[in-house]
Amino acid sequence: MKKIIAVAALTSIFIFSVSNAIAEKTLSGDEWKATFCNKTTEGENLKSGWTFKIYVNESCDRLMGKYLTGDRAGDTFDRPLRVMGSGDICITRRNGKDRCWKVEPQGNGVFHRIGFSNGKHFVTDRNPVEGKQY
Repeated sequence: MKKIIAVAALTSIFIFSVSNAIAEKTLSGDEWKATFCNKTTEGENLKSGWTFKIYVNESCDRLMGKYLTGDRAGDTFDRPLRVMGSGDICITRRNGKDRCWKVEPQGNGVFHRIGFSNGKHFVTDRNPVEGKQY
């Protein structure tokens, strides 16, 4: 019985440590704003393979973009955006539902969006540049 309790305790400590390590790697809301507001980035959706450019306006309350490849190549979009202090980033999609994520910096201008629904990397954003560039 003591052995089971010891294993359970060690497992809990390990899971807590891993969770904190992941959380420490994500950008805070202020870091996200400094990195992405009034900037354009190149992006790729890992599931569909579509590529796009997105621009976040100067007040950080709109995310606009243009699809470069895929079935919607050439189409543009404009979504309300919310940036929380915790680093949670949410847009309201066409269907009225929110899509939220956190952002993990990878270095060299590469950022991974990590989805709330499954905790997996679903979009890669690259090379933020000043202003609207599409």
